[in-house]
Amino acid sequence: MYSMSEQRDMHYMYDLADGKALWARVLYAERFPNMQCPRTFSRIHQCLREIGSFERCVSDVGRPREVGSIELEERVLRDVDAIPDDSTRCIEVRESVSHVTVWRIMYENLLYLYHPQRVEVLKVADFEPRRTFCRRMLQKCVVFMNLLVFILFSDEADLTRNTNYHNSST
Repeated sequence: MYSMSEQRDMHYMYDLADGKALWARVLYAERFPNMQCPRTFSRIHQCLREIGSFERCVSDVGRPREVGSIELEERVLRDVDAIPDDSTRCIEVRESVSHVTVWRIMYENLLYLYHPQRVEVLKVADFEPRRTFCRRMLQKCVVFMNLLVFILFSDEADLTRNTNYHNSST
């Protein structure tokens, strides 16, 4: 992100400020007014002290990432193919890896989990209120012709007499 000479200058300001990052920022801004003042003085000093270089220290940054093997990837994809309604958590338990790893494998293979959401079935008693609503909307559209432009219609659903699944193709 920063060149070696910029990092050298930042470390020099950090040294002049006796290891006080906030004061180092002030000194850096005074010395280099045309440069954007970074917030990385402590990190640069720590990397230089620990590894002897201005390269970024990544040895202890967060939780180590699980290395995915081809076998693991094939097992996860086989699980998803066998039981498409399973969650990443279920696959996580079976394969003894984190659900994030399962999700990443699926994402890299352009697979996305989808769980149909079952909702209430339409009843005969629902017919009249729906018809009344439609009539009122038609009357309002006659008075205000662009009414439907201001209504946000969202969420897809397949509606039949017996089933009502959101986002379902069956």
